[in-house]
Amino acid sequence: RYDGHNFKVYNSDTKNPNFIKEELFTAEMIFDDSGNVLWFMANDLLFRLDVKTDHVIEYGPSKGLKGKALRLLKTMDDSIYLITDDYWATQNDNAKQYLQKLNDDSFEVLAEIPRTNRGFSRFTQDAKGYLWWSTPNGTLKFDLKGKLLASYVLDSFEWYDSEMRIPPSFFGSDNTHYYFPHDGGVKIFNELDQSSKVILETDEEFGYAIQDDQDNIWFAGFKSLYRMSPNGDFINYSQLLNTRFDFTKINKVFIDTNKLLWLATDKGLFIIRTSKQLFNNTFKSTKYGWGNTMRDIFEGNDGTIYSLCERDGSIYYKRPNGKMDSIRLNEDIELSYAASFFELNDDKTEVYTAGKNLYKINLKYAFLKDFLPQKISLIDRSSVIVLTCRNFPLNSNTSTLSGSQ
Repeated sequence: RYDGHNFKVYNSDTKNPNFIKEELFTAEMIFDDSGNVLWFMANDLLFRLDVKTDHVIEYGPSKGLKGKALRLLKTMDDSIYLITDDYWATQNDNAKQYLQKLNDDSFEVLAEIPRTNRGFSRFTQDAKGYLWWSTPNGTLKFDLKGKLLASYVLDSFEWYDSEMRIPPSFFGSDNTHYYFPHDGGVKIFNELDQSSKVILETDEEFGYAIQDDQDNIWFAGFKSLYRMSPNGDFINYSQLLNTRFDFTKINKVFIDTNKLLWLATDKGLFIIRTSKQLFNNTFKSTKYGWGNTMRDIFEGNDGTIYSLCERDGSIYYKRPNGKMDSIRLNEDIELSYAASFFELNDDKTEVYTAGKNLYKINLKYAFLKDFLPQKISLIDRSSVIVLTCRNFPLNSNTSTLSGSQ
């Protein structure tokens, strides 16, 4: 349990004050805000942990469970649903899997299906509230009361002499149904005409997906990670991920309230920032060392952004349409290291700055005027220079310019 600073470890060590009976965790963990409890499955058993007291309760046959716990789901209305399997208790051809719901601290059976082939299953909810249960025999759609509404075969493959029809599914906030074929890639299923189309073609098989607050969808495979933008453009982060971290399998993906993407792997937890980058380099020098500082920044009356590079003695600008260029100053104009501020006139058509003299630059025509030294006096007041202009009207008034040195 991570509180943002430290981890608290729960395990089956009897000497651990945070003792839990089983620690071979399987499938999902879900947090129930209403009861401030964590539901988790370990060794095919179901447990509830009170995070305030660290008290753990096991849910078994006495709580209505029909066999082993396979999958766990908290729905949009905060109800708790469970998939269970009684094969290991019956050991016969009549074994079944069950869709169960928590009701008054006990699980009731809403639906049951024959347990054929293998006991694999996946369980999710779409944006309209319907339950989708992926089984070895197909993908089943239920309402919240356990009524079977539809059955689909989205994928089929051979697995140890058994035919499997169990691709994992994920639903976006717009109810788009994504699923992950065994032979790799990502497909979209259209339930209206029961057609499918490929949106990501790759040999990599995916198992999980999650949508962030900017409506990007992250798809995770064993060692692969892709991000799809709202426009449907994909970025492959797999190589970067495998270069940075040592792991062989992604087991789960999760996004927390700080918009951080957590990857649970067989070699630990990894965190990736999902939020949009707020800043990009605009006026960037490829050189290093002294003299590459950009000094001050200001905006003209048409929205153009200007900034001075001290090395080049040039004022760089970027137009609202994205065009970038520079105003090259005369060689006898010395602004490079002295100019630390620019002051615009009211119309934002001309800008004043100070080097060894006071200069006025016409932004439209790139015309620079040098005012004579006798017309200004520089008064050094510690870290502030005050420029007092005598005998020259600025904006039709006598003005004072000041800025950080």
